[in-house]
This record gives sequence, C-alpha cells and structure tokens, in this order.
Amino acid sequence: MLTFVLILCLGTIVSGAQKRKTGAIHYESVAIHAGDTLWSIARHYKAEKDDIERMIVEIMEINGMCSENIRSGERLIVPVKNAK
Repeated sequence: MLTFVLILCLGTIVSGAQKRKTGAIHYESVAIHAGDTLWSIARHYKAEKDDIERMIVEIMEINGMCSENIRSGERLIVPVKNAK
C-alpha cells in the first residue's frame, strides 16, 4: 500500500507538471458512504468541462478496479481537476 501511495504521489507531481497549461490536478482519498455510486462521485469531483464517463474510467484505473461496484466504508483515490 505504501508503494502504491508513493507511486501515486510521484505520478501526481509528473502529471501536474504536464498539465499546467490546462489546469492543476491533485488526488483525494474519498470515503464511500451508503448510496454513493461511481457516477455520483465522478459528477462531484470532475472539472466542469470533463466527461463523467471518462472520469469514471480514470477513477477505476487509478484504483485498479475491474468493475464499478463500490461498497460503503471503502476509500477511493479520486483525481480532482481545477481549471485555471
């Protein structure tokens, strides 16, 4: 898990440097609550112009998910994009 976090942090630094022209990006650990769906999480954290489906794919890739099933009590790493 520690290795994953370190790789994620390094990826954030590299990704941030590459995306300066389009906006900043950082990652948040999000707790899943009863009734949450990937769709609702993606809608909440995506940038205004981003596509929800693409955001769902990004969340799934970052977290190594094979399905969209999530459970209350889990935590997900979610990219948060801030347009400049």
